Amino acid sequence: MRPLALLGLAGALAAAPLMGQGRLEARLDPQTVSALRPLLDAARRDSVPVAALEDKALEGAAKRVPGDRIVAAVRQLDAELRAARAVLRAAAPRAPLPDAEVVAAA
Repeated sequence: MRPLALLGLAGALAAAPLMGQGRLEARLDPQTVSALRPLLDAARRDSVPVAALEDKALEGAAKRVPGDRIVAAVRQLDAELRAARAVLRAAAPRAPLPDAEVVAAA
């Protein structure tokens, strides 16, 4: 692969975690984004499917749900994803856990 292409790929991969936050900031009020940021950061650290959490928040924004209810729904989904991930991990400790499988299990 060409060095310039590798540089572009590296930049895109580095920006990927921040893309969802940009979407949230564009569609949610600052208070809701501030309340969600620590939750999303913890999910990212713990290998919980962050895209599913962001999608839940954006769904609430599209439906014009108040920010506190969006945060509560995202927290609930986070708990469900963590529980599903724990069950899947216990069943197959060494198997890879694709995000889609965790989301489907939740």
